[in-house]
Amino acid sequence: MPSRVPLWGLLTSGALAATGIVITLVVVPWYVLQPTGSPVRAGVVAACELVPMMIASLVAGPAVERLGRRRTAVLSDVCSAVAFGAIPLLYGTVGLQFWQLCALVAVGGLARAPGMTARRVLLPMLAEAAGTPLERATSALSGVYQLGNLLGAPVGGLLIALVGPANGLLVTAGGYLLSALLLTMLVPDTRSAPGGTGYLRDLRDGVAYVAGDRLVLALLTMAAVTNMLDRAFTAVLLPVYATDVLGSAVGLGVVFGAMGLGALVGTAIFGVVGHRLPLRSAFGVAFLLLGAPRFVLLAATEDLRLVAAGVFVCGVAAGAIDPIIAVALVRRVPDALQARVFGVLTAGVLIVMPVGALLGGVLVETVGLRPALLIAAAGYLLVTLSPFVFPAWRGLDSKRYGSLAA
Repeated sequence: MPSRVPLWGLLTSGALAATGIVITLVVVPWYVLQPTGSPVRAGVVAACELVPMMIASLVAGPAVERLGRRRTAVLSDVCSAVAFGAIPLLYGTVGLQFWQLCALVAVGGLARAPGMTARRVLLPMLAEAAGTPLERATSALSGVYQLGNLLGAPVGGLLIALVGPANGLLVTAGGYLLSALLLTMLVPDTRSAPGGTGYLRDLRDGVAYVAGDRLVLALLTMAAVTNMLDRAFTAVLLPVYATDVLGSAVGLGVVFGAMGLGALVGTAIFGVVGHRLPLRSAFGVAFLLLGAPRFVLLAATEDLRLVAAGVFVCGVAAGAIDPIIAVALVRRVPDALQARVFGVLTAGVLIVMPVGALLGGVLVETVGLRPALLIAAAGYLLVTLSPFVFPAWRGLDSKRYGSLAA
């Protein structure tokens, strides 16, 4: 009989880990700002977390297969718990130097990427054991990640207000340990792959597969470009709009909340109907609704209610994108290469995000807010038309598993 317990264990663990990531992104800068009052130091600490995460995403794939998928996820959570739990413990006992804080945050960032990759590649096996369609399982995992992103910031703020940033980090460390315990008790282990070919060879094989498969390369290219523009939107264009047009930071929170809630709803909808949809058409339409309309809407109106409603619809469309990519990669990429390919794609997306923030700032400084929004909308539209134009995207509708490069 199908057993859903391991799948639910993985999903609950993923929700705890995703929430912990966002909580630390809120609590750690506050922890730095409270005693020092230095925005520069807060920025340095944030970079110490994000840069190792990006590097680990690229190089972790072979390690996931060598250590075993469940074991990697458990070690990731334990290392995150130790790193972030040590910050308040050291500060409250022998003292904590700034370089030590940066080192601990870097360890936490380094540990996270392998755990997220391991959960991604564990999912197909657990979905099959549960008798759950792959589209529904990938939607569920994306949904719990989105729920973590949605809840993490307010939970982090609440922890700061109720127990202080130090105790907030201890609570977060406890959440990581609970995640590791759930994985250990409920999720079956996978055997590690032999490492006779060499780590660097395995890593090169993952990069070579991405470069040689036209569909996977198209997915990477679109994800990288659109995430770059998304970063320009969230880091610069939307905050400037909230400040200069709405005149309120509350408006910024409303728009972010509407987008996150929409994405959660969209993921749930795709989980119900996704296995009946042609993935190429669903992917293309979702990106068309997600991308350019947001930028045009901000350029066209100052009505916060209209903006929030429109961004909510964009978020609903966005909810289908990550599950479709995950389904395509599971069907397309041989099982032995999946951790490496997921890692390469994640790293490719993370690398360009700082470029997006810089691009958004340059556009606003150079041409002003509304022209910058329209330029970004035009770029987004051009990129998101590609699934309807290029033959490589036909592979999204293929049901073949572990196919060779096209």
